[in-house]
Amino acid sequence: MNAQAVSPDPTAHDAEAALVLTRLRRSAVAVALLSLAFEAFFQLAKHVPTLASANPSVDDPFDAIGSFAVQAALLLAAVSLARAWWPRRPLPTSPQVCGLVRLQFVSVSAVVMTIVGDLVALGRHPGVWVGAPNGPAYVGSLAALTLATIGVGTIVLQVDRSCVRWSSAGALLRACASLVALAAALWIFPEGMRASVLGELVAVVLGAVLLFVPMAEFALAIVPYSVNRFAEVVALPEWLHSEYTQWAIVVSAGVGAGGLIAIAEALSIAGGSLKIAAVAAYLGLETIAVAIGFAMLRGPLGLRYPS
Repeated sequence: MNAQAVSPDPTAHDAEAALVLTRLRRSAVAVALLSLAFEAFFQLAKHVPTLASANPSVDDPFDAIGSFAVQAALLLAAVSLARAWWPRRPLPTSPQVCGLVRLQFVSVSAVVMTIVGDLVALGRHPGVWVGAPNGPAYVGSLAALTLATIGVGTIVLQVDRSCVRWSSAGALLRACASLVALAAALWIFPEGMRASVLGELVAVVLGAVLLFVPMAEFALAIVPYSVNRFAEVVALPEWLHSEYTQWAIVVSAGVGAGGLIAIAEALSIAGGSLKIAAVAAYLGLETIAVAIGFAMLRGPLGLRYPS
């Protein structure tokens, strides 16, 4: 008697896909909550005197990493929520699931890179927090954020284990090297450079590079998926497939975000005004940082379409 091939059960497949979607939505909520907690930690540790006095990361490039990471984490978490909870039928395909897992992983990695920077700052400037009255409060807050980040990262990586695997040895080596470079650059950065305007600008741009490079490398190493199927991951309208259009939007967003930051800064100082040079610096630095982030994450997030 000839054996007959057993066809896959579509009902079982749909049930598994529905379970994955449920986990994906839960992880999207967890990532969003983590990004909000990260924002709260960053703002409180920077602006509340009791914590700021024991925070060694208030100056650039440490502060630049945290500032850009907060923006990236919140934006990516918002996109993740919208894509995970958007009513869909049929259920998401495997590439779409892996794309969302990677998106959430990148959001979490923004928090991770900031924590790494904060740990370097703690090691480089022990006099700021060791023995300080508010040192335990700052370190305890950072420890709580670290534990929350580990927990959320674990949730994300367990959404669909077929999406998560070690990539090639080369990709993993590049990711680890980028993390080591982040820590080493922060440790040896000549902080006297900040005394000059040019040195401060260099510190801010360096912070953006040190943040986004390892974020991209770890996304490619830990959550790999086929780079020639981006259209299945992010179904953008046809007019957004153009690289020029994407860059025009990115530059506009950078200028807009820089303008909002300049306005917020002006409202926080006496008189409510900023010099033209300061406004230009906010606009320029924010635009450069957004451009660096987009250049590094455009591929990993599935925004590069074949021409």
